[in-house]
Amino acid sequence: MGALLASTAQAAPPRKSPEREAKKACLTGNVEKGVAILAELYVETDDPTWLFNQGRCFEQNTRHVEAISRFKEYLRKATNLSQAERTEAESHIAECETALAFGLSGGLAKEPGRLHL
Repeated sequence: MGALLASTAQAAPPRKSPEREAKKACLTGNVEKGVAILAELYVETDDPTWLFNQGRCFEQNTRHVEAISRFKEYLRKATNLSQAERTEAESHIAECETALAFGLSGGLAKEPGRLHL
């Protein structure tokens, strides 16, 4: 009977991690799903990195106003950031503001870049 249980467990498909699901959703343009998963991860862990990743998801999908909001929330909540991490978030805010100034929001997504997953 032990062999039967072992083979059944091995036959089950691997469970996809929420991080992987969020990344896939963001990269395929399913922003609402990706951001919802990232919100759940933030609620579970209280890790502000998930707020940054929400910003990246919005930014990748040219939703710059929402991206700016998430990056600013990240800066408010992440109290122990290195100067490099703070500069990176501020750089994303500046890029989003530039895109808005040139009317580039809501169009085709730019190069995906990286999420902190």
